Amino acid sequence: MNIDSRLLKATIVLLLFAAGCIWGAIKITNQPLNQDSFEGNDKEQGPPATTFNVSSQVVEMSEADYRDIIRQLSVSSASGTEDELISIIEDVQTKWGAVGGEKYGMVFVEFLRSMGVPRIAGTNPDIYQLKTKYAWIALKKADSFSVETERDLLTCVYSPSKEVISRNEVAAMWCHLVARIEQGIDPNFDEKDRPPLNAPLPKYGSNIYYTGMPPEMISDPKARAEYEKAIADNHKKAEYWNNQMQLRLVRHSAIPIFVVRMSQLYGDSPEAIKELRRILQEFKISETLQQRVFSNIGKDPRVILSDKPN
Repeated sequence: MNIDSRLLKATIVLLLFAAGCIWGAIKITNQPLNQDSFEGNDKEQGPPATTFNVSSQVVEMSEADYRDIIRQLSVSSASGTEDELISIIEDVQTKWGAVGGEKYGMVFVEFLRSMGVPRIAGTNPDIYQLKTKYAWIALKKADSFSVETERDLLTCVYSPSKEVISRNEVAAMWCHLVARIEQGIDPNFDEKDRPPLNAPLPKYGSNIYYTGMPPEMISDPKARAEYEKAIADNHKKAEYWNNQMQLRLVRHSAIPIFVVRMSQLYGDSPEAIKELRRILQEFKISETLQQRVFSNIGKDPRVILSDKPN
C-alpha cells in the first residue's frame, strides 16, 4: 500500500470539489440573512431532534454497483438532463438509503458535482436549493461516511429554508463533523512514525524470506505465526496513520468554513447567539473553537462563555 500517493491524490480531488461547492455557498450566503430567511426558527430550542445513523453493520453497495452508477452519472452529466441525474440518485436512495456506507456517500458527492456543471446548473435557478436537498438526504447517514465524504457533502448545503432544512439542522450537521474531527484526533500522533509498506520478516530458522511474501510460504509454524501477527499489527498501524492524517487534512479545510457558516447563520441577534452556544455545547465542541466562532461574529467570547446556558 502506497500511503503517501493515495492520500495525496484523494486530497487533491476532494479539495478541488470542495472549492467549487464553497464558491456556491459564498455566492448565496454573502447575501444578507434576514429574519424571513429563518421563518419558524425562533421557536427552536437547542439542536434539532435529528439523529445521525449509527450502525455497526452497514452493508455498502458493491464495487461493481458503485462503478456502474458513477459511469451513469458521468454520461448524464456530459450529455443528459437534470431529470436523468435525479432519477439515478433516487434509485440509489431506494436501494441503499437504509444502510448508507462510504460508497453511498461518494455517489452523492459525484451526483452533486454532476449537478453543478454549467450545462445542468445554468438551466435551474433553484439549483442550490436542490443540491442542498440531496446533500441533506445523504448526510442523514453521516456516521457511515469518512470525514472527507461528510465534509464534501456539507459544502453543498447552502442557505437554510423552511422548505428544505432549518438553521439548527445546518448547524447540527456541521457540529457533527467537527465533533468527529475533534474527538478522533490523537494529540500524541507522530506523523513521522509512518508504518512500513510491508511488515517486518520473521527471524526464525535459516530459510530465506523476502519482503512482502505471503505467510503461507513460511513452513515454520512459529515463524509464520510471528509474521502473521506482524502483518496484522502493521495493517492496524497503517489504518491508524491514514485516519489521523485524514482527520488533520479535513480539519485544516473544514474548520474555517465551519466558523464562517456559524457566524453567517447566528450573528443576527443576541437570541441567535445564545441558541448557537447551546448547540455548540450540545455537540461538545471545544471551548477554543467556540471562542473562534464568537470572535468571528464580533462578540467577546469571554462574555458569552462566562454565562451558563439555560
